[in-house]
Amino acid sequence: NENIGAFIDNHLLNSSAKDISAVGFKFKTDEYFSSVFTDIADHLKQRTDLHIIHLRRKDLLAQYISHTVVKKKSGKTVLFQESESRRRIDMRLSISDVIRYMTDVIEREVRIENEFSSHQMIRCLYEDIVAEESDELDQLLAFLGVESKKIKKRTVKLLSDHYSLVRNRDEVIGKLIDAGFAERLSHEYSK
Repeated sequence: NENIGAFIDNHLLNSSAKDISAVGFKFKTDEYFSSVFTDIADHLKQRTDLHIIHLRRKDLLAQYISHTVVKKKSGKTVLFQESESRRRIDMRLSISDVIRYMTDVIEREVRIENEFSSHQMIRCLYEDIVAEESDELDQLLAFLGVESKKIKKRTVKLLSDHYSLVRNRDEVIGKLIDAGFAERLSHEYSK
């Protein structure tokens, strides 16, 4: 019976448990800018006391491939043991679709920075947070005021080499580099 703002404040961003240091939820930029979620977006924008984690992917082609795999609903989307079977997927990508997707993501990254310019925000790359040699996760936890600790993952990475799934990989990568997206590709192609 609560309005959406009250629900967010009372249930998603509130915890009475003493051992909880931070609470939050994932709200993707495509959702934020969708008219379906305007009430939520407006409420979050007004809550200037919130700490915003702007989590981005450096490798937007890998992100596009992941989204394509999920949309195809071609089997499991999460594994808990290395021994679980994985379905092999081969795909041919539309270069214009990939460019449109990457352009949209980058535009939303800029727009969200403007939307939350009154909030405390940390910018993180997914690839840096999950890298073992990176201190990015420690910086993120410090930003939230949470004690740094080693996080144990319970899942196994479903896709380890996104690019290997793409039949026209070299063509796609070449066109993306030509279009100015080199810095948003895997590190081996971003040079």
